[in-house]
Amino acid sequence: MDTKVAIIYFSATGNTEMIAFEYARNFQETGANVDLIRMEEFKEPFPYNYYDFFGFGFPIWGCRAPIWFRNKILQFPEAKIDQKAFIFGTSAGWYSDAAIPIIKILKEKKYNVVRASFYKMPSNIIISSAQEKFQKRFYQKLYNNATLKVESEVREIIAENKNAEIQSMLTYKTESMDIDNLPKSGCILSFLTNYMNTMKKLPGHKFSIKRTKINDNCIRCQLCYKSCPVNAIKWIGNKPLITEDCILCMRCINNCPVNAIETFGIRKGSTYKAPDYSPPILRNEVQ
Repeated sequence: MDTKVAIIYFSATGNTEMIAFEYARNFQETGANVDLIRMEEFKEPFPYNYYDFFGFGFPIWGCRAPIWFRNKILQFPEAKIDQKAFIFGTSAGWYSDAAIPIIKILKEKKYNVVRASFYKMPSNIIISSAQEKFQKRFYQKLYNNATLKVESEVREIIAENKNAEIQSMLTYKTESMDIDNLPKSGCILSFLTNYMNTMKKLPGHKFSIKRTKINDNCIRCQLCYKSCPVNAIKWIGNKPLITEDCILCMRCINNCPVNAIETFGIRKGSTYKAPDYSPPILRNEVQ
């Protein structure tokens, strides 16, 4: 019987999407049937019991998976017998504990978590022209390294004789640590990101949204409204309005065709997105 794999991912700049595509390609080369699903397009009812493997991919923000992504996984039902899961994250740094909250959720739902992998990719914020030149120079090297690692990871995932060893490693790491008081990987952004993403009613999040502006360059193309993963941009009075539901993923900034959106002085040109990445169109244009 063919192995059936669902790869569910979120990508704001295209890095995680590229890795998801590589996982799909490598699984397909083994003869598996693969479905690629953007988390923002995930809908119920969903045929959970159809799949043997679930892959979950996300960008690492402040050393953690996005809170929004984690909350989506919390809504998944318990696994059927011997359904397996693997996790992959992308970041400009290395944060090996970023997946542990996701692992905990999946294990509580009785998924057999067989792999958690991380991929070093370009940073989504460019703070200098020197950094921009560096990223352009080494982008292909990072991508090549990532594709080789994905190929190796898929071989490990489908090698049944490895599953017991991998599961034991993750069980030890998960159960031997206080999940609610994980080390912060030396990352100062961890506090800031969790503050902004989980405490939306506090002034910090509201302040961040207020600093996200749409300037007079806007041509009313509605791309930001149509592609926002959480429908946080409303179209009011023939112009976009960013609401407090915003998760600060910067998809709208990265993909605005006329550089009309910025936050804290960050705008397109000082941000990065993967070549050829286009955001999904999630809703119809407002008439």
